Amino acid sequence: MDIYAIICIFSLVAQCIWHAIIGAIIFLTTPDNKLTPSMWYTYLDRYVFIAMIFFFVVLQIFLITWLYQVPLKHRKNMAKKDIEYQLSISNKKSDENGKAVGKNAVKTVPFSRIPIGTEI
Repeated sequence: MDIYAIICIFSLVAQCIWHAIIGAIIFLTTPDNKLTPSMWYTYLDRYVFIAMIFFFVVLQIFLITWLYQVPLKHRKNMAKKDIEYQLSISNKKSDENGKAVGKNAVKTVPFSRIPIGTEI
């Protein structure tokens, strides 16, 4: 999602730069700062507006497609590996003889215990 945020910030900066440029052109070239629909500035601004909308839609489609292709695929692979890991852990809980190993397993001690408190 960081990529999406960075691209949106760049898009906003590009739009701000465009509005500064077209505003400066209009301010410097029109004596009364009034625009009519027939002036070439309005046509240019409309074309840039349509291009920005087109860029925005294409960007959204591209990023949604990328989101489903790359991060979701990694997430599915990690879930699959997690299941495989859990299965390998459950298989390691029993040793070669089939005896349970773990908390409930009875541990054998290689030496004999001496009872305490009884006379020999």
